[in-house]
Amino acid sequence: SQPFDHLTESYHLILANLRYPTLLKVAAWARDHLVTGGRFLVSGYLAEEAQALETQFRGEGFILEATLVQKRWAAGRFALSVV
Repeated sequence: SQPFDHLTESYHLILANLRYPTLLKVAAWARDHLVTGGRFLVSGYLAEEAQALETQFRGEGFILEATLVQKRWAAGRFALSVV
């Protein structure tokens, strides 16, 4: 049983303020629960983890739309690819 198993709907927007390893673990769940073209807003990872996070998310079908870096922390807005 996974923490989000009870959530079965599809969403237009999912927000997650989690550390990098946890964001990687929930990426597939987010992909499966976003409508096509939905957005996944993430924060809580370090700026030096941003490139690796983007690469992993791209593999899950996300496209990076925007990034914000403040001090050593990063946030990103990802869209679920329509292809």
